[in-house]
Amino acid sequence: LDPSRGAWRALPPVPREYADADGFGCAVLGGCHLYLVGGTDPRGGGAMRRVVFYSARSNRWHRAPDMLRRRQCFGACVMGNRLYVAGGESGGGGGGGLRSAEVFYPAKNRWSFVAEMAAAMVPFVSAVHGGRWYVKGLGAQQEVVSQAYSPETDSWSVVLDGMVTGWRSPSACLDGRIYAADCKDGCRLRSYDEAADAWTTCADSKQHQGSSQAAEAAAIVALHGRLCVVRN
Repeated sequence: LDPSRGAWRALPPVPREYADADGFGCAVLGGCHLYLVGGTDPRGGGAMRRVVFYSARSNRWHRAPDMLRRRQCFGACVMGNRLYVAGGESGGGGGGGLRSAEVFYPAKNRWSFVAEMAAAMVPFVSAVHGGRWYVKGLGAQQEVVSQAYSPETDSWSVVLDGMVTGWRSPSACLDGRIYAADCKDGCRLRSYDEAADAWTTCADSKQHQGSSQAAEAAAIVALHGRLCVVRN
Protein backbone atom coordinates (compact mmCIF):
# COMPACT_ATOMS: atom_id res chain seq x y z
CA LEU A 1 0.00 0.00 0.00
CA ASP A 2 1.29 3.44 -0.96
CA PRO A 3 -0.60 5.73 1.46
CA SER A 4 0.40 8.86 -0.46
CA ARG A 5 -1.36 7.53 -3.57
CA GLY A 6 -3.95 5.42 -1.82
CA ALA A 7 -3.12 2.48 -4.07
CA TRP A 8 -1.88 -1.09 -3.73
CA ARG A 9 0.71 -2.75 -5.96
CA ALA A 10 1.88 -6.35 -6.16
CA LEU A 11 5.32 -7.30 -4.83
CA PRO A 12 7.54 -10.01 -6.32
CA PRO A 13 6.51 -13.51 -5.11
CA VAL A 14 8.00 -14.51 -1.77
CA PRO A 15 10.89 -17.03 -1.86
CA ARG A 16 9.78 -20.62 -2.36
CA GLU A 17 10.45 -21.69 1.23
CA TYR A 18 7.96 -19.08 2.46
CA ALA A 19 5.23 -19.70 -0.11
CA ASP A 20 3.42 -22.17 2.18
CA ALA A 21 5.22 -21.52 5.47
CA ASP A 22 3.53 -20.55 8.73
CA GLY A 23 4.62 -19.61 12.23
CA PHE A 24 7.15 -17.07 10.93
CA GLY A 25 7.91 -13.54 12.12
CA CYS A 26 7.50 -10.38 10.07
CA ALA A 27 9.00 -6.93 10.64
CA VAL A 28 10.14 -3.78 8.82
CA LEU A 29 13.59 -2.26 9.28
CA GLY A 30 14.89 1.01 7.92
CA GLY A 31 11.49 1.92 6.51
CA CYS A 32 12.08 -0.05 3.30
CA HIS A 33 13.13 -3.62 4.21
CA LEU A 34 10.42 -6.19 4.96
CA TYR A 35 11.86 -9.19 6.83
CA LEU A 36 10.41 -12.72 7.03
CA VAL A 37 12.06 -14.69 9.81
CA GLY A 38 12.07 -18.36 10.81
CA GLY A 39 8.81 -20.32 10.79
CA THR A 40 7.87 -23.86 9.86
CA ASP A 41 9.57 -25.20 6.74
CA PRO A 42 6.80 -26.59 4.50
CA ARG A 43 9.36 -28.79 2.74
CA GLY A 44 10.46 -30.65 5.86
CA GLY A 45 8.09 -29.69 8.67
CA GLY A 46 10.78 -28.46 11.06
CA ALA A 47 11.48 -24.94 12.30
CA MET A 48 13.78 -22.73 10.22
CA ARG A 49 16.64 -20.35 11.00
CA ARG A 50 16.25 -18.75 7.59
CA VAL A 51 15.80 -14.99 7.13
CA VAL A 52 14.86 -13.17 3.92
CA PHE A 53 13.92 -9.57 3.25
CA TYR A 54 12.24 -7.55 0.51
CA SER A 55 13.94 -4.29 -0.44
CA ALA A 56 11.73 -1.50 -1.72
CA ARG A 57 14.82 0.00 -3.34
CA SER A 58 15.67 -3.03 -5.49
CA ASN A 59 12.11 -4.45 -5.64
CA ARG A 60 13.64 -7.86 -4.95
CA TRP A 61 13.87 -10.45 -2.17
CA HIS A 62 17.31 -11.05 -0.64
CA ARG A 63 18.86 -13.47 1.86
CA ALA A 64 19.96 -12.21 5.27
CA PRO A 65 22.05 -14.04 7.90
CA ASP A 66 20.25 -16.95 9.52
CA MET A 67 19.06 -16.68 13.12
CA LEU A 68 21.18 -18.41 15.76
CA ARG A 69 18.33 -20.77 16.74
CA ARG A 70 15.64 -22.53 14.78
CA ARG A 71 12.28 -21.18 15.88
CA GLN A 72 8.62 -21.06 14.90
CA CYS A 73 5.55 -19.45 16.48
CA PHE A 74 7.73 -16.87 18.25
CA GLY A 75 7.52 -13.17 19.05
CA ALA A 76 9.18 -10.48 16.93
CA CYS A 77 9.46 -6.71 17.23
CA VAL A 78 11.56 -3.71 16.18
CA MET A 79 13.16 -1.33 18.67
CA GLY A 80 15.82 1.21 17.71
CA ASN A 81 15.92 -0.17 14.14
CA ARG A 82 16.95 -3.56 15.52
CA LEU A 83 14.96 -6.75 15.04
CA TYR A 84 14.30 -8.79 18.18
CA VAL A 85 12.93 -12.35 18.32
CA ALA A 86 12.12 -14.39 21.41
CA GLY A 87 10.52 -17.62 22.56
CA GLY A 88 8.57 -19.90 20.28
CA GLU A 89 9.29 -23.53 19.48
CA SER A 90 12.33 -25.24 17.99
CA GLY A 91 10.21 -27.80 16.15
CA GLY A 92 12.51 -30.61 17.26
CA GLY A 93 9.75 -32.70 18.81
CA GLY A 94 11.03 -32.14 22.35
CA GLY A 95 7.97 -30.13 23.34
CA GLY A 96 7.81 -26.93 25.33
CA GLY A 97 8.86 -23.44 24.38
CA LEU A 98 12.16 -21.64 24.04
CA ARG A 99 13.66 -19.15 26.50
CA SER A 100 16.28 -17.81 24.11
CA ALA A 101 16.06 -14.37 22.52
CA GLU A 102 18.11 -12.75 19.75
CA VAL A 103 18.67 -9.37 18.14
CA PHE A 104 19.61 -8.58 14.53
CA TYR A 105 21.80 -5.53 13.89
CA PRO A 106 21.24 -4.44 10.27
CA ALA A 107 24.25 -2.10 10.35
CA LYS A 108 26.50 -5.05 11.30
CA ASN A 109 24.44 -7.63 9.37
CA ARG A 110 24.60 -10.14 12.22
CA TRP A 111 22.57 -11.77 14.99
CA SER A 112 23.50 -11.87 18.67
CA PHE A 113 21.87 -13.48 21.68
CA VAL A 114 20.36 -11.21 24.31
CA ALA A 115 19.21 -12.12 27.83
CA GLU A 116 17.04 -15.23 28.08
CA MET A 117 13.37 -14.84 28.92
CA ALA A 118 12.27 -15.20 32.53
CA ALA A 119 10.36 -18.32 31.44
CA ALA A 120 10.04 -20.31 28.23
CA MET A 121 6.93 -19.43 26.26
CA VAL A 122 5.15 -19.50 22.91
CA PRO A 123 3.89 -15.93 22.39
CA PHE A 124 0.48 -15.17 20.89
CA VAL A 125 0.55 -11.37 21.18
CA SER A 126 3.23 -8.72 21.69
CA ALA A 127 3.72 -4.96 21.43
CA VAL A 128 6.38 -2.31 22.05
CA HIS A 129 5.24 0.29 24.57
CA GLY A 130 7.16 2.81 26.66
CA GLY A 131 10.53 1.54 25.48
CA ARG A 132 9.81 -2.06 26.51
CA TRP A 133 8.67 -5.11 24.56
CA TYR A 134 5.64 -6.77 26.13
CA VAL A 135 5.02 -10.43 25.24
CA LYS A 136 2.13 -12.65 26.29
CA GLY A 137 1.76 -16.36 25.53
CA LEU A 138 1.66 -19.90 26.83
CA GLY A 139 4.26 -21.32 29.20
CA ALA A 140 5.60 -24.85 29.61
CA GLN A 141 2.46 -26.04 31.44
CA GLN A 142 0.10 -24.26 29.02
CA GLU A 143 -0.34 -21.48 31.58
CA VAL A 144 -0.61 -17.86 30.43
CA VAL A 145 2.69 -16.01 30.89
CA SER A 146 3.40 -12.29 30.39
CA GLN A 147 6.88 -10.78 30.25
CA ALA A 148 8.57 -7.53 29.23
CA TYR A 149 12.04 -6.98 27.79
CA SER A 150 14.07 -3.82 28.33
CA PRO A 151 16.86 -3.27 25.76
CA GLU A 152 18.34 -0.61 28.03
CA THR A 153 19.12 -3.15 30.78
CA ASP A 154 19.06 -6.28 28.57
CA SER A 155 16.69 -7.99 31.00
CA TRP A 156 13.27 -9.68 31.12
CA SER A 157 10.72 -9.29 33.89
CA VAL A 158 7.41 -10.96 34.62
CA VAL A 159 4.43 -8.59 34.16
CA LEU A 160 1.31 -8.88 36.30
CA ASP A 161 -0.33 -5.47 35.92
CA GLY A 162 -3.58 -4.50 34.23
CA MET A 163 -2.00 -4.01 30.84
CA VAL A 164 -1.65 -7.74 30.22
CA THR A 165 -4.93 -8.73 31.87
CA GLY A 166 -7.35 -9.81 29.17
CA TRP A 167 -4.93 -8.72 26.42
CA ARG A 168 -5.15 -11.29 23.62
CA SER A 169 -5.95 -9.33 20.49
CA PRO A 170 -3.73 -7.64 17.85
CA SER A 171 -2.41 -4.30 19.05
CA ALA A 172 -0.31 -1.30 18.04
CA CYS A 173 1.11 1.88 19.55
CA LEU A 174 0.26 5.37 18.35
CA ASP A 175 1.39 8.65 19.94
CA GLY A 176 2.58 6.86 23.07
CA ARG A 177 -0.64 4.91 23.69
CA ILE A 178 -1.28 1.24 23.06
CA TYR A 179 -4.46 0.17 21.28
CA ALA A 180 -6.00 -3.28 20.78
CA ALA A 181 -9.01 -4.77 19.07
CA ASP A 182 -12.02 -4.95 21.39
CA CYS A 183 -13.93 -7.41 19.23
CA LYS A 184 -13.09 -10.20 16.80
CA ASP A 185 -13.26 -8.13 13.61
CA GLY A 186 -11.58 -5.04 15.06
CA CYS A 187 -14.49 -2.65 14.42
CA ARG A 188 -14.20 -1.59 18.07
CA LEU A 189 -10.91 -0.54 19.69
CA ARG A 190 -9.78 -0.12 23.27
CA SER A 191 -6.74 1.61 24.75
CA TYR A 192 -4.71 1.11 27.89
CA ASP A 193 -5.02 3.84 30.52
CA GLU A 194 -1.80 3.82 32.55
CA ALA A 195 -3.23 5.98 35.33
CA ALA A 196 -6.15 3.63 35.89
CA ASP A 197 -4.09 0.52 34.99
CA ALA A 198 -7.00 -0.70 32.88
CA TRP A 199 -8.27 -1.04 29.31
CA THR A 200 -11.22 1.08 28.16
CA THR A 201 -13.18 1.18 24.90
CA CYS A 202 -12.14 4.29 22.99
CA ALA A 203 -13.52 3.92 19.45
CA ASP A 204 -16.42 2.11 17.80
CA SER A 205 -16.94 2.31 14.04
CA LYS A 206 -20.27 0.44 14.41
CA GLN A 207 -19.40 -1.33 11.15
CA HIS A 208 -19.41 -4.91 12.39
CA GLN A 209 -18.06 -7.31 9.76
CA GLY A 210 -19.23 -10.54 11.40
CA SER A 211 -17.47 -13.22 13.42
CA SER A 212 -16.24 -15.46 10.61
CA GLN A 213 -12.53 -16.18 10.25
CA ALA A 214 -12.45 -14.22 6.98
CA ALA A 215 -13.50 -11.04 8.81
CA GLU A 216 -11.20 -11.54 11.81
CA ALA A 217 -8.71 -8.77 12.59
CA ALA A 218 -5.26 -10.22 11.88
CA ALA A 219 -3.25 -7.10 12.72
CA ILE A 220 -3.46 -3.44 13.69
CA VAL A 221 -0.91 -1.12 12.09
CA ALA A 222 -0.06 2.49 12.88
CA LEU A 223 0.35 4.34 9.58
CA HIS A 224 0.70 8.11 9.09
CA GLY A 225 -1.01 8.94 12.37
CA ARG A 226 -3.87 6.50 11.87
CA LEU A 227 -4.66 2.98 13.05
CA CYS A 228 -5.35 0.53 10.22
CA VAL A 229 -7.12 -2.77 10.91
CA VAL A 230 -5.96 -5.57 8.62
CA ARG A 231 -8.42 -8.43 8.29
CA ASN A 232 -7.87 -11.95 6.97
